[in-house]
Amino acid sequence: MVYDGPVQTKREVRKENDLSLINKSKSIKRKSSFILLMALSLCLFSTQLSQASIDRYKKLQVLVDYQLTDKQYKCHNEIVFRESTWNHKAIGNKGGTKQAYGLYQMKIKSMRVAIPELQFWKYWEYVSHRYGMTQYDEPNYCNALHHLKTKGWQ
Repeated sequence: MVYDGPVQTKREVRKENDLSLINKSKSIKRKSSFILLMALSLCLFSTQLSQASIDRYKKLQVLVDYQLTDKQYKCHNEIVFRESTWNHKAIGNKGGTKQAYGLYQMKIKSMRVAIPELQFWKYWEYVSHRYGMTQYDEPNYCNALHHLKTKGWQ
């Protein structure tokens, strides 16, 4: 019989497996919810083109409210209000070298015609990459807002 080191109890093995599964599960849930919501938003867009734009903002508000905690929700809404006053067709920096488009004033030309839900997910990716995630697996919009205020852009 060969001794391979300390023997793990069944409880320790189960705990390690559970932690591994939880981490994998969070990652899978995050990716699948992103894909699912993108698909749903595209379906909603294609089937409800005739609805007023106010309905679109209500849907976006519901999406934002569902995805974010209260603190991040408030920071997110302040960013959108400062950037575009909730106009998803807003164009900023008109006199500058590179224009900014949409709710979040992103310098991506495709945002000029993008639906608000797509703009939300693009900004979600940007903020999570640039400013990190909170403990609740959401982008840290409060860090983004702080950056916006300290730079004096608004």
